[in-house]
Amino acid sequence: MASVDTERSRRASRGLESYAALIVLAVVLLIALVVLVPWRLGLAWAGYTFDSVPGFIFAALSGGVPWVWQASVCEGILALFCVSTGVLWVVSRRRRRVARAKKHQRTRMERAADLMGEVTPASRVSFTQVVAKGARFGLDASSSGFWLAETVKSREKVYMDCEDGLLAICGPRVGKTTSLAVPMICEAPGSVLATSNKRDIVDLPRAIRAKRGRVWVFDPQGISGEPPTWYWDMIGYINSAERAMEIATVFMDCKPGGGDATNAGFFREMGRNLLAGLFLAASRSGAGIDAVRDWLADQSDQTPLRILRESGDMGLERYLRGIYQTNPQQRDGYFGEASSFANVFLFDEITDWIRPSPGREAFDIEAFVRSGANLSPARCGVRRRCSCCRRRTRRRSVRNTLRRLLSR
Repeated sequence: MASVDTERSRRASRGLESYAALIVLAVVLLIALVVLVPWRLGLAWAGYTFDSVPGFIFAALSGGVPWVWQASVCEGILALFCVSTGVLWVVSRRRRRVARAKKHQRTRMERAADLMGEVTPASRVSFTQVVAKGARFGLDASSSGFWLAETVKSREKVYMDCEDGLLAICGPRVGKTTSLAVPMICEAPGSVLATSNKRDIVDLPRAIRAKRGRVWVFDPQGISGEPPTWYWDMIGYINSAERAMEIATVFMDCKPGGGDATNAGFFREMGRNLLAGLFLAASRSGAGIDAVRDWLADQSDQTPLRILRESGDMGLERYLRGIYQTNPQQRDGYFGEASSFANVFLFDEITDWIRPSPGREAFDIEAFVRSGANLSPARCGVRRRCSCCRRRTRRRSVRNTLRRLLSR
């Protein structure tokens, strides 16, 4: 072990001796460059001649060569050149370091923007093309589309026209609400329906949208702290068997369940159909959502059959009669599924938003679509699934009303 350490020490000492020799040689060459070269140039300027460079070096070292003022001038010029070169090197090195730091601070999108295209007036996403497309539908420039973003490379604005749809897949805290949703809500020329699981979608654009019309906030779970000053009569919206089935399907989709190939899938479908029949019966009688809750709790109450029979909805009445007359064990499964779909009706703080009440204004979907107002349902996917059902039914009703108005 000692011999190995000794050998390493010898190698290290030989390495140091080699470095020392290189350092001495570098110092000698530096002296020759800084002193002898300007001295030789100054003597040549003054008229002195030497047979060879070694002869000048020998004469200079022996003291036989005078120092002339021209040599001082050359020495100053060389010093100025060296200082300028050093300053330029330091500045360029600092600039490269700053450029590298900025490059590392750029986001992935900014780095990728160097390879992206640019927006030209002929591009489909340019303002010129968006306005031209809106003009074909009779829209003015302010209603033709939305400003979407700016390109990172050329800072050109990107627009989406009146027929485009936008799907933004982003991570958390990257600016989906503040950069996309809120600007589009504020710039929308007509009515807006916006949903979010946080209150920022209500607070940020509320002051701007309030200048164009009323802001309706649907907040059954208290996310934004809005009291139920208005209501949407969901049962009143159901005026046909088709709408009843549509709304019941929304409630079924909001509850996870078995696939269609299993018995659970069969009972889900039957529970959905039962709930649709009860919705339509409540609508025909004007009983409201509380009646649906009572009928699900009492299988012996066949009032829905009588209501559907008297209103002329014989197809759905015969279907419900088959459910009521089936064997008790199977009927329990149907009612159990329907009750699980509609269990949100057990909470009064939720049903207050969809139950007609004196002193509170009714939400008119058709008037909302025509008014240019803003509807912001606050949703939450953690506490209960009530928001999912309420939000989807309301969204679908607004969308269907809009389609009906446009088709006229």
